[in-house]
Amino acid sequence: MKQKLRYFIGIALLFISFVEITAQTVLPDEVKIVYAANDKPISQIIKEVSKKSGVNISFQDEIFEEDRAISIVSRGKPLGRLLEEILQGTGVKYRLIGNQIVLVKTSDVIKTKEFTISGFISDAISGERLPFGSVYLHDKSRGATANEFGFYTFKSNGGETHLYFSYIGYKIEIVDFELKEDTEINIQLNPNVQLNEVIVIESSETVESENADVEDISIDELRSSVPLAGEPDVLRMSYMKAGINTGADGFGGMSVRGGSIDQNLIMLDGIPVYNANHALGIFSIFNSDVVKSTKLYKAGFPSRYSGRLSSVLDVITREGNNQEFQTHASVGLISAKAAIEGPLTKGKSSFLLSGRRTYLDPWIGLWSNGINSNASEEGDTDTYFYDINAKVNFDLGKKSKAFISFFNGRDVLNNLSVVTDEDSNLQTQDRRQRDWTFSNTLATARWNWQISNSTFLQSSFYYSRYDFESFNLLRYDAMSLPDSSSITNYRANLYETNIQDVGAKLNIDWLASNNHTFRFGYDLIHHRYRPGLVITDDSRMEIDTDLPIFSSTLSNLVDEARYRGNELRIYVEDQIRLSDRWRLNLGINQAFHTTATRVFAIPEPRISLLYENGGSLIRASYSRLSQFSHLLSNAGFGLPVDVWIPTTDIIEPETAWITALEFHQKLSKSLLFSVEGYYKQLDNIARFNEGSYLRIGDLTNWENNVPVGKGFAYGIETGLEKDLGRWTFGANYTWSKALRVFDDLNLADTFDYRYDRPHFVKFGSVYSINNNVEFSVNWVYGSGNPISLPTDFEEVELPNGKIVTIFNYDQKNGIRLPAYHRMDIGISLFNNYTWGRQKVTFGAYNVYARRNFLYVDIERSFNDAVLFDFRGVYLLSLVPTFSFSLSF
Repeated sequence: MKQKLRYFIGIALLFISFVEITAQTVLPDEVKIVYAANDKPISQIIKEVSKKSGVNISFQDEIFEEDRAISIVSRGKPLGRLLEEILQGTGVKYRLIGNQIVLVKTSDVIKTKEFTISGFISDAISGERLPFGSVYLHDKSRGATANEFGFYTFKSNGGETHLYFSYIGYKIEIVDFELKEDTEINIQLNPNVQLNEVIVIESSETVESENADVEDISIDELRSSVPLAGEPDVLRMSYMKAGINTGADGFGGMSVRGGSIDQNLIMLDGIPVYNANHALGIFSIFNSDVVKSTKLYKAGFPSRYSGRLSSVLDVITREGNNQEFQTHASVGLISAKAAIEGPLTKGKSSFLLSGRRTYLDPWIGLWSNGINSNASEEGDTDTYFYDINAKVNFDLGKKSKAFISFFNGRDVLNNLSVVTDEDSNLQTQDRRQRDWTFSNTLATARWNWQISNSTFLQSSFYYSRYDFESFNLLRYDAMSLPDSSSITNYRANLYETNIQDVGAKLNIDWLASNNHTFRFGYDLIHHRYRPGLVITDDSRMEIDTDLPIFSSTLSNLVDEARYRGNELRIYVEDQIRLSDRWRLNLGINQAFHTTATRVFAIPEPRISLLYENGGSLIRASYSRLSQFSHLLSNAGFGLPVDVWIPTTDIIEPETAWITALEFHQKLSKSLLFSVEGYYKQLDNIARFNEGSYLRIGDLTNWENNVPVGKGFAYGIETGLEKDLGRWTFGANYTWSKALRVFDDLNLADTFDYRYDRPHFVKFGSVYSINNNVEFSVNWVYGSGNPISLPTDFEEVELPNGKIVTIFNYDQKNGIRLPAYHRMDIGISLFNNYTWGRQKVTFGAYNVYARRNFLYVDIERSFNDAVLFDFRGVYLLSLVPTFSFSLSF
């Protein structure tokens, strides 16, 4: 069976490797032409160009007051560019009407004067605003990218204007008009493919690239990916990007360019999220049915983003259809979800409500098998997650709009395993209990106001709450017969986090001129933290071992610490157009944070320089960043558990600087090559001291016992992408290093960070067989994560007579897990009916059943009670993928 499966995969990959259908639309003025004329009348040249290009060019002979003779040469120029050269000085311009070109005489507008063109880009079917769409002149000399609310603005010289609007997955719209004054154009775009909404037929044209190192994760790309258990996911798509590392199967969060998981600014509708994971990192809290756009920044951070050191993942949810009611429902192997949306007042207000929940199924058995793999074990696992999204919006006039959104999600995982062994001389029981519970609650009220044709204001108030509790217990009981003497060894810990944020934001975009676009604003946050941490074992003799040990038992040992802090960030940035090829982004984010007795003030300068010439792009950037929240993560050699702590009078803010240089080259219209190098330094990094018994509480001096150190990361990322036609793919290779150094750890020597994976190769491809069927494949290879394992252990007798086991380590993170690799395949079938749309997805995750270790566990040997064994634990083997969804 395995041989047949490999044969099938090989044939499929061979097929898509040699087949490419580039179904694309070429506009009449984009047809390239080879032509030459020497001293011929303009009217004759135009007729010959029309015949040679196959594009009908209509005009009246009398339009040319002076039909002078000219000479012209084109070696593959676009027809529009050639016509501009031919018509120069004649007072005649061309317009696109359908699939033909019409020449018209322009009026005597003062063409040296600039006017502002602004408006909103929306979906023609749902009425929703389309974020980050492109608008540009036909020659791409001027234009803009819309903001997250679909608003665009730019300045152009007066006269005959050909304006193009584009958005990925939508048909290009062209507006021809004579620009005589400041003009507002609100455009509605139609989806490019009605039947299969996820086929990427044509990528959007962008008038100019962003100065930041940003990657757009399109909804088309997301829904065409191979979904794990039928659940397409934004974070899992991010993991396929260069420079992003995770634990096995996505477990443990996202590390970007050597940063820790807490150093990613993850936002949902502008609200920072402290934990964006479901199911311990296998999925995210972002329901793909409600996501509208996602941007991932890895370097060159714009000044409007702040508060984290390594990356920004900005996720925006949909507003809801304001034209008609729609319902979406889907079911997969792990979860079911449904959404309803529609107008409150048609064309002016709408709502969106969605819910998702896992259900009892064989997945729990998979988890139990991964944890409880010993045949002599007994136990059970209970796990689920759910999330709810709600959003309403209202037009408050022609230029004003209000939004209210809400999110709530919760995860529960309880796992218990008990191993009992009995013989005539010894009865033993090894009990392992792991309980996790965490939840997110987010709410925001937002108001947008188009102050003028060149100024746009966004303001919001938000509330965020994150709760986390983890209880771990390892207990070993042994009774010797016949004298009934007993020994109990245990290690128990409790990790708790409660964070509540109340914040206010203000952002203003102002187009001062075509060469200067300013953004400025502030972010004010009031933080409340309640961290709690208790670690104890039998050597401390704090717990009566004759009784069971629960999480409440540990909670009674310490009171939670309570901290408050205020954070203010004020920013300004200027996007400067130095020339047609050079652009500069200058900015600064001034951060302030108050604790009980101290005020931290940290300036964060940002600079990014971009050179773009045709298909070539070079971008250099430098950013300084700060972070006032810290994550103590106990990775050890088991499952990681985390506690968020604030900046205090003693624990200072984390800071970092990162510089990057990248080069992009378009090898063809659809093929892009890129290479990028970066270097990052991190300071004041707080970490969990795994060798100590740190206790966080009101009555402890825990802040003095938190190790603080430095980090370094550098690497080179290369990529190749094809984003046009029925076959799309992306492949990248990353070489990188991520290092840490702490004065009181590893003899103050530099050691590999837990997410240091020097080599990573990622490949993903989608082939649209036709408008009803598409095939997807992913393949990932990465170096194994470094871990710390004891080299030996010894029994030590304490002064009270208690015997404890001490583990000895030669080096921090001195051992690597085996290399990680897997392949995923999927096939999606689409149908369109009079009542709605249907999608069915089949496939397999980890199709060749690679056992990728999640972590290494340590357990007492049952052959000898004074020895220990190491056991590699893996989470997911071959997993089938299935989902069925309806939209109507």
